[in-house]
Amino acid sequence: LESMPEDPKEELVVAIAGPAVNVVIAIGLYLIMLVLGQSNMELSHHITGGNFLADLLVINIILVLFNLIPAFPMDGGRVLRALLAFIMKRSKATRVAASVGQLLAIGFVLFGLFYNPFLLFIGIFVFLGAGAEANQVGLQESLREVKAKDLITTDFHVLPQTASVSMAAAAFMESREPELVITDHEDRFVGLVSYERIIEEIQKGHFDNPVVTLIKEEVQTLAPGTLIYELVSKIQQSGQRVFPVLNDDRLAGIISHTDLIHLLEQNQAN
Repeated sequence: LESMPEDPKEELVVAIAGPAVNVVIAIGLYLIMLVLGQSNMELSHHITGGNFLADLLVINIILVLFNLIPAFPMDGGRVLRALLAFIMKRSKATRVAASVGQLLAIGFVLFGLFYNPFLLFIGIFVFLGAGAEANQVGLQESLREVKAKDLITTDFHVLPQTASVSMAAAAFMESREPELVITDHEDRFVGLVSYERIIEEIQKGHFDNPVVTLIKEEVQTLAPGTLIYELVSKIQQSGQRVFPVLNDDRLAGIISHTDLIHLLEQNQAN
């Protein structure tokens, strides 16, 4: 999954799926132990052929219990949020679930200071994870109404599809963008060419080669009405740094990776 579903029913199913796998494994191991006549379920310090199944069973039970702690980033935190989202907005459910998780984390830290240092590290991990989840959802909420047309840039360099590598190199000297847009004679979008690709061609001495042969194979384009928050995760994962905004196949403008990062930082600060 690229991201957690926003529908509480779907999120509940996805969140429960992880611990459910461990439960199924634990049940299977227990049945095998019964068939083999093994009843000792104590976690041993040294794994042998005789206690391997028991150790694996206990570890799976521990994983289930740990994963069901109602705190992000564990599945238990997502289960709690999904249940809360049935009676309140998802953003509020996230804040409540994150607060519950951070309270538990503080308890782990305090207990770990006096009894078990391992719990101290778990508490810090849970506290930071809960805060990160709350910040991410808050950021998504702040971007929910922002559309591509609100972030569009119209002051940028465009290359005609007849341009050569040398023309592209000259354009990159004047452009602040790491990728340039190529259009046909009717301003229809043709593709993107990267700065790195042009440098490679120049190093090979291919100054007169048509730049259209160097365009990226997969380019993600946006419509003016595209909601930015829906694309944040995909944009961050794609590696693409310039996103053409098209209106009926014609280039309306671009959104650069820098513009997006600036918007995210601005919303986080607010």
